Amino acid sequence: QAAREMLDKTGCDMVMVGRAALGNPWIFAEINQFLGADSTFEPPDIEKKLKVMYEHVAAICENDGEKHCMMKARRHIAFYIKGIPGAAAFRNQACKLETLAQLKDFSKQILSSN
Repeated sequence: QAAREMLDKTGCDMVMVGRAALGNPWIFAEINQFLGADSTFEPPDIEKKLKVMYEHVAAICENDGEKHCMMKARRHIAFYIKGIPGAAAFRNQACKLETLAQLKDFSKQILSSN
């Protein structure tokens, strides 16, 4: 809705999404649907969010190495789990993750609690 308001108010050709895309790569499809460019967007369920989160972190690890990656990835993990039931407690756990294996177990724990 904010994208539509900006387009209408300013007459601009594009809008910048910025931080709203952190942990929410689906926002672009959602905006396209709202603007009428795409009618196939369906919000992701928790399982889909966690799958994409894992793939995102794994890709970061490929580039930076697992130890360094996991320290950087904690921020991204917090954005991916935002809004799920129990997110505050899960964020505390996410700050302690050190390996991809721990991230996989963490995702299973979230799924089993929801």
